[in-house]
Amino acid sequence: MKRLFAVILVVVFALIVIAANYILGPFIPAKTLPVKTSDPWILQSNNPANKYGTYLGSGRIGARIGPTGVGWIDGKPTDCFMMGIYQDEKIIPLPQWSDFPIYDERGRRFQIDRRSPYRQTLNMREGYVRTELTLRSGLQKLTGEVTFFISKSENPLAYDVAAISYRLKPKFSGKVFLDYALGSASEWKNVVLAQTIPGGSEFVGRTKEGQGVIVCASVRDADGGIVDHEVELRRGREIVLTKWVAFGDASGCAPTLDRRRPYTAWVTTGDMLEAARGRLEAASKAGFAKVFAEHKKAWRQQWASDIIIEGDPEAQ
Repeated sequence: MKRLFAVILVVVFALIVIAANYILGPFIPAKTLPVKTSDPWILQSNNPANKYGTYLGSGRIGARIGPTGVGWIDGKPTDCFMMGIYQDEKIIPLPQWSDFPIYDERGRRFQIDRRSPYRQTLNMREGYVRTELTLRSGLQKLTGEVTFFISKSENPLAYDVAAISYRLKPKFSGKVFLDYALGSASEWKNVVLAQTIPGGSEFVGRTKEGQGVIVCASVRDADGGIVDHEVELRRGREIVLTKWVAFGDASGCAPTLDRRRPYTAWVTTGDMLEAARGRLEAASKAGFAKVFAEHKKAWRQQWASDIIIEGDPEAQ
């Protein structure tokens, strides 16, 4: 009888520990990863409770990135903007593209595990944000990093392209679900196209003043293949998921999704949409590593000094 009672106590205690781990986990203070650099061009934070986010832009397109490494702060998506796109004399946000949520089988979003090591790095010398973290939903965990950049490469196939890349190792086996739909475009008065495509979504809109914008998004695997909404994970097997986003400025184009007719000079919105689709496809096929390397090189060149002063450096 005493042995049975002892076994029951052990089981009850174990259940209490599991319940506490499940319920209180998100509220326990985070472990920190040390700041690894003294380079003033590289800013690091080990505070996952930052509610202000980190701004990243290419000079044309900008986004605010939350502690999870994507455009999501304090339970809601952040605004994204494109230079020169106005409506009613104020800048108008693009359909939300910078969020990249992952959900468990019960529809719960994976959030930061505050008990696990965390660090977010803004590299201003090379123009990207990298977040090292563990995402958690209940007892399920995904550990790894998120890299976010908006391409500044002059390569025509990577111009006005952004990427959000997860490199994660699951601590469980099972299914997760991706949401690759673009966010609400409620402020846009004229939505020409808003559709879901295999592995992604597309948006074409025009402001009241006639400015046009195109946003195409698609989630791909490490080989550039289209990723389904449902992803099967295996414990300990790393997975790479990259959300590619291509943008187009259709201002001044003919407001039709039809392609330009032969021997005519007026470019259409349909032409710009096809161009954005082509850039997205080219970037995803080239691969994250190659496009990211070109982007970092372009940023380093932007900051390189082009001033040459003749004479002895010691005398200057």
